[in-house]
Amino acid sequence: MVLMAQGKALSPGWEIQQVRQKIGKVMIMIISPVILNDDEEEIFVYNENYVEEVFYNSDYQRGVFSLSKENVDAHKKIDSANTILQKLYIENQKLKDEKKTEELAYKSTKSRYIDLIWKIKTLYTGGDRVLDFCFTGLKGSKETLFHHVISVKLLPNAPTEDIDQIKKEIIQLNQYKGTVIPKIPEFNFIAQSIENQHLFEEVITGNPNSRVAKLIDKLHNSDWVKAGLELDSPEICPFCQRPYGNDNIISELKSYFNKDYENALDEIKIMRDRYKRAFEQLPVIDIFSQIDFLSDLKKDYNNTCTLLKNTIESNIRKIDEKYKNPSVIIKLDSTVEYLNKINEIINSANEAIDIFNKKILSVDIEIEELKQRFWSKIRYDYNQSIIEFNNQTKDFDKKTNKINEQVKSLTSQIEKQRKIIATEQNNIINIDASISHINGMLVDMGITDFKIDKYGAHCIKGSCRRCTRIKEPADID
Repeated sequence: MVLMAQGKALSPGWEIQQVRQKIGKVMIMIISPVILNDDEEEIFVYNENYVEEVFYNSDYQRGVFSLSKENVDAHKKIDSANTILQKLYIENQKLKDEKKTEELAYKSTKSRYIDLIWKIKTLYTGGDRVLDFCFTGLKGSKETLFHHVISVKLLPNAPTEDIDQIKKEIIQLNQYKGTVIPKIPEFNFIAQSIENQHLFEEVITGNPNSRVAKLIDKLHNSDWVKAGLELDSPEICPFCQRPYGNDNIISELKSYFNKDYENALDEIKIMRDRYKRAFEQLPVIDIFSQIDFLSDLKKDYNNTCTLLKNTIESNIRKIDEKYKNPSVIIKLDSTVEYLNKINEIINSANEAIDIFNKKILSVDIEIEELKQRFWSKIRYDYNQSIIEFNNQTKDFDKKTNKINEQVKSLTSQIEKQRKIIATEQNNIINIDASISHINGMLVDMGITDFKIDKYGAHCIKGSCRRCTRIKEPADID
């Protein structure tokens, strides 16, 4: 059984058995096969517009049709919507695949940067464990450490200290925790005023009324004469090694060295002993070697102390020379410059000690501040890598946002087509009563070889029909 359409020839071997019968809005034409003579028989053509309006051929299988104009229109709209949906589904899947590709690429990129940041843990934990407390809560997850580092605020300028300096401060705070460092006392050289005594610049001579005074003063050998007189030589002259004569030269020589001369020498000896004793009592300060945060002052302090020591030792030698040769004029070097320099260094050290002691009294706060300085340094050192990662993230977000917008648009279009399908499905009418009446008329006309049946679960509201052959009953013997 086939349905005719205007402008199309009937297949050879078919003829009309029953003219169209109109039942309600349904029209059907019954055609059965006969042998046509192409030269004698005329080919019948029926109204194509009527067939298109009332009969709808399913796209799922040829020969399956639906009846009624309303159903035909609905089916056409549904099929059109389904066709659009298929294209939208394909396009939507492409976008999802594209997004997945971008996500995999970004995940690989992010993983490289996470591994790079994870090396920080390897560098600064374990070993002496000084910085372990900085990684509290961060050592168990690469992702956690990564997000912590990139979240640290970037300093506007490069940090002036390195990680080793931060470690030293932490060690010092832990070492002196609860213990205040005493200040360094002022450096004082109690004999420094001796350097300004005028006696060292005076020419010390003996009794000018002595008969030998002019000779001794002319030769400047009073020290030599005095040293000779101190020798125990009662019979032989200590100067010429000959026996004494009758001129009593020794008495004349001794008269030269009067009380004023002896008093001046005694004063020089007293000042020399006092100066040397004060030098020996100078404090030895080794705190610059014991405390790390004072180490920067150590070199300057030691150099200045060496200059002070050399100056004092030189002055002692000059005083000894004056004592031996009272007539010689000497000038002692001043130690004031070196003493002032040493005390300036000590003041700087005491300022540093004051600052450190304040930290000791609030050690927990200072440790936390050092922790922040550590991460600020790390953040600055890894800034270039973080900038690169952020740029990669921006590119990824830009691409995925674009894809998401496209998916959103497609989702809206898909929803629109689904609504069309749902609306048209509601518009399809039930034609069961009409089909039953047609099948009854076929039987009334003696046509029992076929009938019209429902077809396909995919048809909406069972609206699709097809012609099916009726099996003949088996012969009964």
